[in-house]
Amino acid sequence: AERLARRLHARGFAPIVAPCIEIAFCLEALRQAAREIPDDADLLFTSANGVRALAAAADLQALAAGRRVFAVGEKTRHVCAAHGLDALAPRAQASQEGLWALFEEVGFPNRLWFFRAREGRDWLVERLRDRGVQVRLVPAYEVRCARDPRPVREGLRMRPDVVLVASRKTAECLMMLAGEALDAARASAFVAISENAARPLAERGLEVAFPPSPVSVEAMLDWWLEKGGG
Repeated sequence: AERLARRLHARGFAPIVAPCIEIAFCLEALRQAAREIPDDADLLFTSANGVRALAAAADLQALAAGRRVFAVGEKTRHVCAAHGLDALAPRAQASQEGLWALFEEVGFPNRLWFFRAREGRDWLVERLRDRGVQVRLVPAYEVRCARDPRPVREGLRMRPDVVLVASRKTAECLMMLAGEALDAARASAFVAISENAARPLAERGLEVAFPPSPVSVEAMLDWWLEKGGG
């Protein structure tokens, strides 16, 4: 959120950061996974939170020794590097589709341990399993709605020019937390990272723009600005 806020500020916006979600690490599940991971399994992280969660539960460098490590994008790769891991990441598309293209380039794993949120998109998992890759999903963290609705409601009452929504869970929590403050922001532009993330907003009668294909949060902002937003 802070990185995106800096980019918005650089573009002339006055960003309002209103946390909709909270992160809780699944430490026991991660400790069990660290004990059970086979020697021939590679590691995959689709968020920086997954890296941080596993680092809180196990010796990450020791666990990754001798394995290939994959990251969904540059942000996740940088967090891997901060923990001493040299991760491979897609050069173009920071998404599950980008990871598939990366596997086509560098070779598919035989086994893959996938550290991600407890709830997540299964597109890559299904395609890998169809190809014969043994994939184990490890719930690294849970995403929950923020307990305090006041920052969200205060932000909406400021009638922002644009509301950026970075995931479906964020959208669901935004709608749950907004209350009557949503009425104050109905003239704002709502931009979601994907069609899936846009649905909870559209169900409340909001007009939502979203890019035609999966992108990163930063690319979502660029897409909206390029199409005339702001």
